[in-house]
Order: sequence, then C-alpha cells, then structure tokens
Amino acid sequence: MSKNIYIIHDIGIDVAYALEYLHQECKLPIAHSDLKTFNVLLEHDTTAHVGDLSLAWFLHISCATGSIAYVPPEYGMGKQVSTYGDVYS
Repeated sequence: MSKNIYIIHDIGIDVAYALEYLHQECKLPIAHSDLKTFNVLLEHDTTAHVGDLSLAWFLHISCATGSIAYVPPEYGMGKQVSTYGDVYS
C-alpha cells in the first residue's frame, strides 16, 4: 500500500480524537459545527489538529451553523445542534 494511505488514516484518527475531546471530555460538550478539510491543521510531521472553532457551540445552545456543504440536512429541518453533525461533516 501507498504511504499516503497511512498518512490519511493517521490524520483521520487525530481528527477523531479531537472530536472525542470536544464532544465527551470538555465540561460542556462542544459541537464544532464547521468541520471541513480547511479546518484541519497539519504539523510538519502530519499530526492533525482541529482548528477554527469560531462557529463552535456549547450544546445547550440550539442554533445551527456551518458551511453550506458541511451542514447536516437535519439542521435545515429545524433539529438542534448535536455532536452527530460533526460526525456527518
């Protein structure tokens, strides 16, 4: 297999750990609400970090936001912001 596949896999794992932290380990769960490739920052060794939390919401606030291509369809139907929206993105 190509080395690129392993790099992409590792980036996905890093993003998953970041979302786990935001969703489950913070005092108040946080939904990023704008997770996309442009918001994943890479270090020189390809360690990934989730950035641009400007649209992030504590889950007790029910306001749906995000980039058009990355907003889950449920938000358009009036559903509350949830961690599932980040997983969709």
